[in-house]
Amino acid sequence: MNRKFLICLPVFMLLFLSGCGDIRELNEIGIVVYTAIDKKEDQWLVSYQVVNPSTAARNSTGGGGEGAPVFTFTTSGETLQQAIQNTNLEEPRRLFFAHNSAVIISEEIAREGVSPVIDYYLRSIEDRATEPLFIAEKAMDILDMLDPSEPIPGRLLPNMMERGEKNMSKYEEVDFTDFVIAATSESKTAVIPQLVITGDKEGQTSMDALSKTRRAGTIKLGNLGAFNKDKLAGWLTTEEARGVAWITGEIEEIYITFDCHGKKEGPPQSTYLLTDSSVQLTPRLTGSRIEMELDIHTEGRVSEVNCAYDLSQPDNIDKMAGYIEERISLDVEAAWAKAKELNADVMGFANEINNRHRDKWKELKGIPDKGYLEQIDLITNVNVDIENTGINQTPFSSLIKE
Repeated sequence: MNRKFLICLPVFMLLFLSGCGDIRELNEIGIVVYTAIDKKEDQWLVSYQVVNPSTAARNSTGGGGEGAPVFTFTTSGETLQQAIQNTNLEEPRRLFFAHNSAVIISEEIAREGVSPVIDYYLRSIEDRATEPLFIAEKAMDILDMLDPSEPIPGRLLPNMMERGEKNMSKYEEVDFTDFVIAATSESKTAVIPQLVITGDKEGQTSMDALSKTRRAGTIKLGNLGAFNKDKLAGWLTTEEARGVAWITGEIEEIYITFDCHGKKEGPPQSTYLLTDSSVQLTPRLTGSRIEMELDIHTEGRVSEVNCAYDLSQPDNIDKMAGYIEERISLDVEAAWAKAKELNADVMGFANEINNRHRDKWKELKGIPDKGYLEQIDLITNVNVDIENTGINQTPFSSLIKE
C-alpha cells in the first residue's frame, strides 16, 4: 500500500502544480539597453533606449527588415522616482532592466550632485548596482546614436570601456558600488568617465547611418570626471588621467609615445609598449609634512622607432629608457597638479595615510577643502626596462640615408 502511494504521489502533485505564474512573454516586456538621466529646469528627465522587438525578431532569423533596432523615449517628473514611474503612462510594455548596460548622467546633474541618482539605484529592486556609470553633456543624446558595428548597441559602451581600460589605462569602469565606496572613503573622491559625441550627431541618428561605410558621428570616451563627494569638481585630460592610473597602480598594457630628445621638445617619434609594471606608494612622515614616495618599474619593448639610433648599442637603449621615464614622470606630475587644483584626492592619498599613519591623518583630515593635499610632497622614481627592440637594430629611415 505504501509503495503504491509513493508511486502515485508525484502524479497527484503534478495536478496541483501551476506553471511559472510570474513569467512574462517577450512581447509583454521592453528590454532596456541604456538609461539616461537629465534635468531641465526643475524637471527630471529619464530616457530609455529599448530593443525594438519586431526588428530584433527579424534580425535573429536572418530576414533583416525595416525599422530601427532600438527606440528611445523620455519621461519627466518633479522627482527622479516620479519621472521613472511616469513610464507607465507612455510605454505599454513593462520595462525589463536585466540587460541595461549603462546609466548615463548629464553634466548638469553631476555638478549639482549625483546623490539622488545613487540613492535611487541603491534602493531599487529592479535595477542593478553593477551598471556602469558615465557622464555626458546631454545624456539623452547618447541614446539617439546608432552604430553600424553594433545594430543592437547593448555591448557598445561595455566593449569600448574594456578596450579603453586595457589599452589606454586611463579609463576604469565605475559602477554604483564603486562610486559609493570611493566617495565615502577617507579621500571622499571618486571618478566617472565622460562620453562625448564627435562629428555630425544628426547624421548618426537615422536608419541611413546603418547602411553607410563611414560614420557621420560617433560616441567616444572623453575625459575623466573627478568628484568631490557627490559633485563633479572638474575634468582630467588623457595625460592627467593616465598619471592617476600610474599612481594608483592601475596601468595595464599601454603604448607610451616619446620624443627622441626627451621632454617635449618635438612631436613624439617613437613608441614603447608596456607589457608589465609594478607600483609601490609609501607615505612617510617628514616633520610636519607627508612625503609620498612613488616607485614605478616597467617592462616592455620598443614597437616604433623613428630616431637615428643604433639599437645594438646599450648606451642608446639606456638613453631611450631615460626618455620614457621622463614621459611617465610628466604624466604623474600633471595628475598631481590637477588634483591640487581641483582639491580632489583622485589618487586616494588620504586612504594610504590613514592606513599607515592614522594619528597623522586624524590631524590632517580636519583641514577644510582637502587642504591636506598641500601638506604632501610627491617624490616619483621611475625605472624602465626595454627588453626587446625588434629585429631591426637600425631604423629604416636611417638605412635609406646610407
